[in-house]
Formats: sequence, C-alpha cells, structure tokens
Amino acid sequence: MVLGSFRRVEGILSGPCHMTRIVAVYRPDKGKTRALIRGLLDDAHGPVLVGEENQRPDGLADMSIQYCECHRDHRALLAQLASLPNVDALEKSNEGPG
Repeated sequence: MVLGSFRRVEGILSGPCHMTRIVAVYRPDKGKTRALIRGLLDDAHGPVLVGEENQRPDGLADMSIQYCECHRDHRALLAQLASLPNVDALEKSNEGPG
C-alpha cells in the first residue's frame, strides 16, 4: 500500500510520459525471437506501442517500438530487449512518436 502510494507520487512529480520510437533489429530464429520480444513488451511497465514489423534483405527482421523514455521503470524495457541474444541492434528511429 505504501509502495503504491509512493509510485503514484513519483509519477506525478516526474511528469507525463515522453514517447520515443526505436527499431529493434533481430535474427528471427524461426519466429522464436519475435515471441520473446512480444513477451517482454507484454510485461513492460508503462505505455508501449508496437508498429511495423519488416523482413530485411540480409535475413534479419525489425520491429518498430514506441515507449516512454522519461521514466526509469519504463526505460528498463531497453535493457531487457538488449539482453536478448538474437537482438542485434536497437536503432533510434527518425520517425516522430506519433
């Protein structure tokens, strides 16, 4: 109960979410990597939106992900994505957050 109240106050003090977009580049591994990424996104704290998913000519795939970069517990998603063995890159997207 106290922790929940603290988190609400912390959210109010740190302000609203500020969304940004990245592109996760990964080795598909017969669909297994996509399933792991989607599982992380499902369990993420804060707002997360999944955009386009593409196959690249080099055999890699990518997934556009929009997330909050303002709050620490929301940014934790990046470290979790980066720790997946088949994720090769997290590229900053040139597209806006919308």
